[in-house]
Amino acid sequence: MPQPNHIQSTDSIYRSFRKALLINTFILVVTLMLAFWALAEIKRNTKDNWTSSLQTVQQTTQEAVAIWVNNRKQQIRSVASDKRLESYTEVLIDSLSSDMDTTGLQQELQNLLFNLVTTEDSLGLAILSLSGDVLVGHGYDHLKSEHPVDKQANKQFAEASRGSTEFVLPIVSDVNIDGLAPISGLDKPAVMYFLTPVYDLQGRVIALLANRLDPMGEFSNLLSLGRIGDSGETYIVNEAGFMASRSRFSEQLIELGMVQADSHNILSVAARVPKNVNGIYVESGEQTLAVTEALAQKSGVNVDGYFDYRGVMVLGAWSWDSALNAAVITEIDQSEAMAVFEKSKRTVITVLGILVLTIGAVTIGVINAHTRTSRILRANNLELERRVIERTEALNETLQQVERARSRLQQSENRLQMVLDHISAIVYLKDRDGRYLLVNKEWEALLGIEAEQTIGRTDTDLFSPEEAAEFRASDQKIVESGKLLALEEKTRIKNGQTLDFWTSKIPIKLDYNGQIGVLGIAVDITERKKLESEMLAAKRLAEEANQAKSEFLASMSHEIRTPMNGVIGMLSLLSSSSLSVEQKEKAEIALTSANSLLDILNDILDFSKIESGKVTLEKVDFDLLELIESSIQNFAAKALEKRVELILDASNMGFHLVKGDPTRIRQVINNLIGNAVKFTHDGFIKISVKLSLRSDESFKFSFMVEDTGIGIAADKLGELFESFSQEDSSTTRQYGGTGLGLAISKRIVDLYGGRVSVTSEKGKGSTFEFEIDLETSQGELRTMPSLNLSHARVLVVDDNEVNRDILSNQLSLWGAEVDTAETVHQALDLLEQNHLQAAYDLAILDMHMPELDGEGLCAAIRLHPEYDELKIIIMTSLMEVTDRNRIREIGVNGFFTKPVTTSTLRDGVALVMDLPGGRSEQASFVTQNYLSSFKHNEQKVCDSFHLLVAEDNKVNQLVIQGYLHEIGLTFDIVENGQEVIEHLSAGDKAQQYDAILMDCQMPVLDGFSAAERIRAGRAGQQYSAIPMVAITAFALEADVKRCIESGMNYHVSKPIDKRALHEVLIQALNLEAGMFDNSVPNRNDVASEPDSAVNEFLVPNFGADNSQVIQVLQVYTKQYEGAVSLCRTMFEQRDWQQLAGFVHTLKGASGSCGFVALHQYCNEIEEDIASQSLSEEQLLAMTERLDRSLTLAAEYNANHSVALSSDIKPIAKEMLIDIKETLRTGGIMSTSLQQALKQYSMEQNSELLSQAANWILTFDYDEALKCIEEYESTL
Repeated sequence: MPQPNHIQSTDSIYRSFRKALLINTFILVVTLMLAFWALAEIKRNTKDNWTSSLQTVQQTTQEAVAIWVNNRKQQIRSVASDKRLESYTEVLIDSLSSDMDTTGLQQELQNLLFNLVTTEDSLGLAILSLSGDVLVGHGYDHLKSEHPVDKQANKQFAEASRGSTEFVLPIVSDVNIDGLAPISGLDKPAVMYFLTPVYDLQGRVIALLANRLDPMGEFSNLLSLGRIGDSGETYIVNEAGFMASRSRFSEQLIELGMVQADSHNILSVAARVPKNVNGIYVESGEQTLAVTEALAQKSGVNVDGYFDYRGVMVLGAWSWDSALNAAVITEIDQSEAMAVFEKSKRTVITVLGILVLTIGAVTIGVINAHTRTSRILRANNLELERRVIERTEALNETLQQVERARSRLQQSENRLQMVLDHISAIVYLKDRDGRYLLVNKEWEALLGIEAEQTIGRTDTDLFSPEEAAEFRASDQKIVESGKLLALEEKTRIKNGQTLDFWTSKIPIKLDYNGQIGVLGIAVDITERKKLESEMLAAKRLAEEANQAKSEFLASMSHEIRTPMNGVIGMLSLLSSSSLSVEQKEKAEIALTSANSLLDILNDILDFSKIESGKVTLEKVDFDLLELIESSIQNFAAKALEKRVELILDASNMGFHLVKGDPTRIRQVINNLIGNAVKFTHDGFIKISVKLSLRSDESFKFSFMVEDTGIGIAADKLGELFESFSQEDSSTTRQYGGTGLGLAISKRIVDLYGGRVSVTSEKGKGSTFEFEIDLETSQGELRTMPSLNLSHARVLVVDDNEVNRDILSNQLSLWGAEVDTAETVHQALDLLEQNHLQAAYDLAILDMHMPELDGEGLCAAIRLHPEYDELKIIIMTSLMEVTDRNRIREIGVNGFFTKPVTTSTLRDGVALVMDLPGGRSEQASFVTQNYLSSFKHNEQKVCDSFHLLVAEDNKVNQLVIQGYLHEIGLTFDIVENGQEVIEHLSAGDKAQQYDAILMDCQMPVLDGFSAAERIRAGRAGQQYSAIPMVAITAFALEADVKRCIESGMNYHVSKPIDKRALHEVLIQALNLEAGMFDNSVPNRNDVASEPDSAVNEFLVPNFGADNSQVIQVLQVYTKQYEGAVSLCRTMFEQRDWQQLAGFVHTLKGASGSCGFVALHQYCNEIEEDIASQSLSEEQLLAMTERLDRSLTLAAEYNANHSVALSSDIKPIAKEMLIDIKETLRTGGIMSTSLQQALKQYSMEQNSELLSQAANWILTFDYDEALKCIEEYESTL
């Protein structure tokens, strides 16, 4: 019997309900499984990422610390290898073993250690005995018998004693140090040390050099680079389990009570897990996981979490560094590291909750619908139609609810996409065919490809064929094997840059049919790879440099310099002995060559310094042309032995006074010329220099050395400028050499920012060329000589075309009209063609020509009387000529040996052109030796210059007066900077000053302030650029810099050296270099005894007039009478400012008088006076030297005073005129003139003249002049 329709409907509805319930349950279960799988994958990927990041940061930081330690070891080894330190230490140890007084030596060592400190975080250097005693130290308040490093780091101490350089992690200091916080619970701070051995001359370890460092300084700053995020840090734990570096959480440790408020964590915190006991954190005795593993010398990483020394859960990576003997640990708080995962977890749980609620709501709705429908069907079949309609409406409502649930599910997917977009790695999903289904924002940011352009496309559509093939192959491997694959990949992005990725590819099921896709997570490791590459390259370069340096130093020997010093010393003595002019010239050339060789040897032995980039270039004024010419002279003899012509072409040089490093430039030029001479057996060597570019501040010079030597093979040119490189081994055997010359030359040119190049052909010669920029000199002058050849006609005869061109160009620059001839026949034809209308004034002939030599051509010319007025110069490559008288007799006027320098040619032509006639019997025979007997007359140049001298010390005033009078300069003297301003501003009188000599320390207004006001135009705009020379007893680099910054152009140190003053005046007044006779001793060569210094320094500086020396010493004696008691009074009253000023002035005056011992001692104690630490013993030592100097001055005056002979009858009028002129100009009054005035006053019984003589003795020249003028008015 069929069931009623409403019953059938009920059964159908019930079945539909069960089916819907099962479907909802299945969806819920699948969703939960997917959610838990996604969370597991995110957590695993997060841990994998942190595993890689922590290991990378930990290893990178560890390597950075290792590099820093090695660099510091190299620095302290460099300090310990200082020859002065080794010598002083050896003497100190010997002296201590002999119970000798070592106070002075210890002070010298302490000063040396102070100067050798090279790092800002250094807390001082100390020298330790091998038993651990402190011998001497800088940065130590006192010396102790035991040093803490011997007790607390005995292992490193023992290793250093055996010759190793050791690094000592922080230990407890033996003393308090200003600025360093103590260790918690102790009153001493923590310090680090570097230890290195100090050797004696036999290479034995005799002591240790200890460098004390602040562990909170550069060491901890370097470790702070290993911080990750907001809570990550990298720190070091010593083998005792205590922290040995600064903690990022210092304030937190103080709050927890683990570290006292005025302390730091180094050696204060044990790396143990703390416990909270009644609100106070105490150590549990259990070390942290990282410390336990690391101290067991194990490396590892933990991303599951463990407690750190603060009691906080962290993730970490660690390893044991055997070189540091410590653990290096990198950690980050677990809460920060897993923050992204926790956020993802909360998002997934929220989505699941919403999904469960949605499914529940749908199920309840279905149940309610079923109940209502059943009731309606059973109650009234007639209501079926209406109920159907209601059911339909209910179903529609249900569909809307489902739609809303689908919308919420889409929102959940969007949130999941947002989570992926915030992961700092590329995340993508591909199907089995390689089509992209999903990418995150990091994909777009790194690769520059929009997500819309990626989804649905394959690697072939997005990347190059090669990259796409590699990506597809690895994807296929994943799909086929079903296993995770981690690999390194490269890809080129749109801007052309290539990025490196560490990619993890994971097989994942995409649907219920088991289709396998690929989930990829790629971390950008480009910077890491770059850092690794740079570190490997740096390591390789350092190893190569060290190897080259070792090979180089092994090939050199200290014994090379010992005989060289003997050669230079003996040549210096030979030059100062009685020699003929020619012998003196040869001795000077030999001395110059020996000094150049010694400079080169020093540079070669210092090649490691050049390789390390520590060479700096000096900037001094020098004559570039003179430097080149002297370099050529060094090789002239060798070239002439080989019959090779040395040719200099400086016709396009333009300027020769420049600023740069002459030693380095000479080294380059000497090397190139030396190589050319070495490898050239015939032909010529041409040295050319030209000005290729000029600006207001610099010149660009091009140098070229061209030879006709053996040449270089083309395949060897690229190796020439490498260290220890020559063309081949046979070259080394045949010609010798280290192969370093060109390498050093290239590095010097590189330091100038220039370039060096070579062109060569085997068997035909080589051309080396380099360019450098040199600054303009304050004494910039044109090379154009004073010789005027504007109306002269010159004939040059030489079979060498290069020689003809150079002579022609140089003579043309001097204004001559030049013709050239290659053969004797051409020369004779030119003479015949021109002698009637425009005869030649000068002929320059080469001695060696194929048809007829220069001697024969000269004889042929002299056969014609019409050429009698022609002057003839012969140039030869031979060093000696057998019969010069015969050459002179045939009519030669000048004879010179090649290579002829520009200055020699200029002076030679000038002298030959000044001869009375070509064949005059009275004419001189001009040679290079003959030229040396002439010097330029500088008096004509100096007469036109007037100087202003500012100096408050009477002794220095007299010294400067003597120096300036000697060279013919006129001047006015004032005593302070205010008077300088007044003199410059005094109307017409101000117009006569050409330069200012300015003392820096003066009353009223010092030299610095005066210079600044002058440069600001406060003394008149016409003097805002006047040359100013600073004269000061301060000679440190900082003092010189202050002079320049205040506006002064030059600097001369006290005691004033005559030669140095003249050189500066040449630059300031734009005079010709070398015009003053500076044959006076350098102050550095003066003996240390005051009495010998007066004779060897002050007397030669003043010349033959001994009265000037006497007057200077009289002023010195008068000025410092009673100075001993005055010094003691200032010392007892602690008037440090007055005492400092007095000692500074005494230092300058004593140095000017030649009292070197007093000058040097004043210089030594100035710093102690400035720091108010001068001792009674130091004051006594200074006053004893002052007494000695005053005694010697009085003895000198008594022994050298000149008494008037009884037959002197002065002519009153002429004598008074001379005296008045001297008084008006402020000159030095000679003793003979003073005694003549005194004798004349007695003869005339004149009180006025007697008073004038007394005023002169007290240097009151104004009163003396008044008395003499008043006396003259009575005549």
